[in-house]
Formats: sequence, C-alpha cells, structure tokens
Amino acid sequence: ADADVPPDDARYAHHQIDSSQLHWIKGGSHLAFWIAPGAAGAQRLATSWLETPIRQTPQFNDACRISC
Repeated sequence: ADADVPPDDARYAHHQIDSSQLHWIKGGSHLAFWIAPGAAGAQRLATSWLETPIRQTPQFNDACRISC
C-alpha cells in the first residue's frame, strides 16, 4: 500500500492470493521497497515468499481439472 495502492486494495489482494502475506514499510512507497530503511528485510521477505513452493489447495486442484 502506498499513494498508488490504498491499504484496502492491498488487503483485498492479500485475501485473494493463497499464502500471501502483508508487509507494511513505514512511510513506504513502491520506491521504498528498494531504498527505505528496512528495505533489505522487505526484499528478503519477498524473495522467501517467491521461493516457497505453491501449496496446492482444493480450489486450485478443481480449477486445474477443469482448465489445465
């Protein structure tokens, strides 16, 4: 969430993406992910999340049977 993405939109996306995590950067913006104090921690968290295998859910399995 930042000036371009309101917190409510971030929360909505979080609820739509299985195993997603919200991480707020104080005074954050899209640029803060790269340059804010604590940016390295946010980058490690994002990298860790991206490297975690997707946990297949029943909804995913059902969708795959229909369209994969």
